[in-house]
Amino acid sequence: MNFKITLFLSLLISQIFCARAQEELGVLPYRAEQYSEPTFVTNNFGSRADQDSSITYLLNTLDLPIIDDFSKNRIKYFPTTVDNPAVFDSLSFRFVVNNQPLDSVEFMIDSVFNVIVDPVTGDLDSTLAEPYNIVFFDTGFVFFRIDSFLAYPNFSYYIQNGVTRIINYQRDSVLVNKQQSHFFARDDHYSYWIAPGPFLNYTMAIDQPTLGVLTFDGLDSLGNPYDNSSKLTYGISDFMTSKPINLYDYKDGNNRKNYVVNDSIYLSFFYQAEGNGDRPEEEDSLILEFYNVRTTQWNRVWGASGDTSKEFERVSVLINDTNYMQNGFRFRFKNYATQSGNFDHWHLDYVRLIANGGKADEIKDFAIVNPVRSFLRDYTAMPWEHYKTDPNKFMVDTIFLDHINLSNKSDILKARYTIYKSNSVNYLYTSPEELRTSVIDKTRLSFEVKSSNRFQFPSDNEERQWFRCELETFSSDDRYSPNDTLIHNQFFDRFYSYDDQSAEKTYQLNLIGTHIAVKFNTPVLDTLKGVLINFVQTFERVKNQKVNIVIYNSLDTDPIFESGPVEIQKMPPGNFQRFNLPENVIVEGDFHVGYEQLSQEKTFVGYDVNYNNQKNTYISEIEGIWYNSGFTGTVMLRADFGDGTEKPLIKPEVELDNIPITIFPNPTNGLFSIKGASELNPVYLYSLQGRLVKKWVHNGGKTYDASELQNGIYILIANDNSGNPISSKVIIAK
Repeated sequence: MNFKITLFLSLLISQIFCARAQEELGVLPYRAEQYSEPTFVTNNFGSRADQDSSITYLLNTLDLPIIDDFSKNRIKYFPTTVDNPAVFDSLSFRFVVNNQPLDSVEFMIDSVFNVIVDPVTGDLDSTLAEPYNIVFFDTGFVFFRIDSFLAYPNFSYYIQNGVTRIINYQRDSVLVNKQQSHFFARDDHYSYWIAPGPFLNYTMAIDQPTLGVLTFDGLDSLGNPYDNSSKLTYGISDFMTSKPINLYDYKDGNNRKNYVVNDSIYLSFFYQAEGNGDRPEEEDSLILEFYNVRTTQWNRVWGASGDTSKEFERVSVLINDTNYMQNGFRFRFKNYATQSGNFDHWHLDYVRLIANGGKADEIKDFAIVNPVRSFLRDYTAMPWEHYKTDPNKFMVDTIFLDHINLSNKSDILKARYTIYKSNSVNYLYTSPEELRTSVIDKTRLSFEVKSSNRFQFPSDNEERQWFRCELETFSSDDRYSPNDTLIHNQFFDRFYSYDDQSAEKTYQLNLIGTHIAVKFNTPVLDTLKGVLINFVQTFERVKNQKVNIVIYNSLDTDPIFESGPVEIQKMPPGNFQRFNLPENVIVEGDFHVGYEQLSQEKTFVGYDVNYNNQKNTYISEIEGIWYNSGFTGTVMLRADFGDGTEKPLIKPEVELDNIPITIFPNPTNGLFSIKGASELNPVYLYSLQGRLVKKWVHNGGKTYDASELQNGIYILIANDNSGNPISSKVIIAK
């Protein structure tokens, strides 16, 4: 037995018992969803660049029930530029003249009279000219009425024989107006949470109650550490705060009734420590606090400490303190964590604030639990031109849809999926319904794609394509629908990928000369033009790291391409550095793409834990000797047949412009009418500080009464007849 074989066997035996020495998994230091180049911050609990101090953000008050399982994004978005369609400019003026904001006004202090000559007798008849009612406002941020006086125009009318002459006088004074812009951002009617720190995801938790969780860690809203002055910094990190909630009264028919203690208002939620992330230590915690409206203080009502990895646990908190049962109640979650990175994970799911609840009341909900990985057999994405050579070959045999029945009773579950081409309204295909009866807890619905339905994505003449796959479920006693539909976008770009673009951990080689190679297969002879690798930023922040990009037709032969040392770029966990191949690299059938570790410092690559690609991932420390990776996941490395200039397949949605409404009279003594607003939506009135002060059900021709409010400027929010949000300024001047 030669030395190389002996060494290989000894390495193999050691790795069976203690994991392979030259490859490791670690914590992902920075978050994919909101990554930016890390900057140095110190003890900044508010390092959340989500709001702009020049913009006032209007907040709606929520009514019960409030239910969110994080399958959809209900986190409030804060526009930070004044040209955003949700932001509007409201002008305020130093004074108005007869309710009109003139640029300037010349006037007389003494009375001015108009003269009319009697055509028969020649006698003169004088009448008092219409005075100017000049109303002044405070020119600070909030424009309150502070003074007013009557003045007269510096001219009069002389009317004789139907001819009017204007007689001008030397003015006593002139006023030049001053205007100031106030920028406001409308609230939406969909979001519940102000949560810039934690992030919404489908992959960080394990066995979550429903699709989607909100994850708390040690990173701020930009994906940066809260405090990276050292690796051991510790303190309050993420917050998730509710919008204001009305726990004082509720609508009962045409009347309103006050909430009482016997209404059994409960806040319940599920939480988990660690999941697919980093386990919180004993000193780490997840905290729930309530806002006392009367004292304006936050009070702790529940907490959980770390140092344990748990399944999801349900918590229910009864709200029966009258200090909390007020209009403007809020609650928030926060975590204590290591603030230097992506550590100490807590996952929050299925938050419910309802009346007539209970400590363990039944949740009547059938929910989708996990996303669908791909409609392709081997890949999450592949080149469209390659797919079209034999579509049936590349389709998955079966897709699985995981469900959970959160109810105490069994139920019948039906499901189907529908395929749409790009953003097309007309569907391409709807599957037969799959049925499960008497489902008590968890179940997996299987859809036969190839064997019975023989579905395949239809070919066209495009070079790239994508399809929207909409999976729907139906059950008889389901009271919550947002988690009953799952959207999966199936991409056919110009690259092959095994990953879902979400990195939960890091993968690294730790010995110089170690190689990693990932196997792909192309059905046609084609030119490989690039290699995509997600090299992620780490705490060590080592610069000028280099690797050798290597491509093989077979691992039993020499490489067909080696780049030599090339410098790597640290990318966000979901983004890829592109290595352009300087020469034509022709591949067909099986080929392998990878790199060689050239430096002593580790090279960290994003690692997707949700798909086991171990069989296609190979490691070599000794030339010519390869074995499969010891980890059951996917190294985020892709083979690209495009030139790198392709734009994203999905375009962002276009927001609608602001459409004005008419309020009259304006300024008003508090009574006014509205034109141009939908009668199907409520009308909201906000103070300039963003506080909701009035709410009405809109009715055409109705007079709105806000006369009990103080003088000042308010912002009215309504909807047009198409359902788009519209706004206008209301000046109350009594």
